Amino acid sequence: MNRKYTVDLADLQRNGETIYVLLSRLMPAFEAGRAREIELGPEASTHSLVLRIVETTPYTSVVEVVPDNTDGWLKGFEMQIRAYHDAKIAEVIRCEKLHRILPKYPYPNSRMLLPDEKAQLHRFVKEWFLHVDQHGRDATPFNWKGSDD
Repeated sequence: MNRKYTVDLADLQRNGETIYVLLSRLMPAFEAGRAREIELGPEASTHSLVLRIVETTPYTSVVEVVPDNTDGWLKGFEMQIRAYHDAKIAEVIRCEKLHRILPKYPYPNSRMLLPDEKAQLHRFVKEWFLHVDQHGRDATPFNWKGSDD
């Protein structure tokens, strides 16, 4: 029996709230121009993740997440996350080639996206940020004054 996919809003909201909390830990100040580089892997590793605030408004910020080296195991991880400060929730708004992520996709489709692509992406980002929060370390001192100082 084929059941039609329905969006689990409670799960999507739970994951968004968790992503917001983790993003707030990784990027404590949501002001345009701020950036933070976090190293991952063994001490001698060259793998790192750069978090950069690319847009701010009174109630939201857009954080760009980019791997520092594009030939390693982080290749293809580029994304943008919008943080809604009033609701304390975050959502992935762009991930590699997906520039507008819908809550639900028809299946089958020409891009081979699963019906629950957004939910899976949010679960992945939540788990990834948990890993980065627990195992990542500062590559450079955090610039608390912004990038133009």
